[in-house]
Formats: sequence, structure tokens, C-alpha cells
Amino acid sequence: MNDLYTQEWRLYHNFFLPSVKLVEKKLVEGKAIKRYDQPKTPYQRVLESPFVSASVKRSLREQLETLNPFRLRKAIEDRLDTIFKILCSKKPLVTIPLSSFLSGNIY
Repeated sequence: MNDLYTQEWRLYHNFFLPSVKLVEKKLVEGKAIKRYDQPKTPYQRVLESPFVSASVKRSLREQLETLNPFRLRKAIEDRLDTIFKILCSKKPLVTIPLSSFLSGNIY
């Protein structure tokens, strides 16, 4: 599970899933009014930041060129299927070797 988060999910989330950031929150007549920034991916926010060096931005651009969101999503789904198979199997989790888990061969 940690492997999934540190590899595919991290890349998919940071490069391809936009999110909104709260820009302003004020109280008007007892009601909170919130204003949000335009949706952007964390990758886009890093590129716009003046606090990030040009070499880091360059390496992120190069990394983006190697990524395919459809392949990442498929890899995430495959890993989740493997995890669910393990959880639903009748075998105790301790008897499944780590190498079998990582390769997807759990039976």
C-alpha cells in the first residue's frame, strides 16, 4: 500500500489532478464567503512559484514528459485490485510472501 502511494498515486495526483486553493475568506452578515483560486495541479503551482529554482522546475518538466495519466491510472487500479484480492482471500495475510504480493500472484 505504501508503495502505491509513493509511486503511482503521488505522480498521478501531483501532475494530473487539479485542486482549488482558498484565496480569501470573509464574514459578511454572519455568513462566511469563500473565494477560491482557479483549479491547478500541484505541478502547475510549483512551476508558478518564484521560490522554486529553475533546475527543479526543469526536472519536473522532464518528468512530466515521461508520464502518461492513463497508464498511471491503470497501474493504480491494478495495484488496488491486488490489494482487494488479498483482503478478500481466505488465506491469512502473513502467509503471502512479499514478492508474490508485488508481482500480483496471490493464489
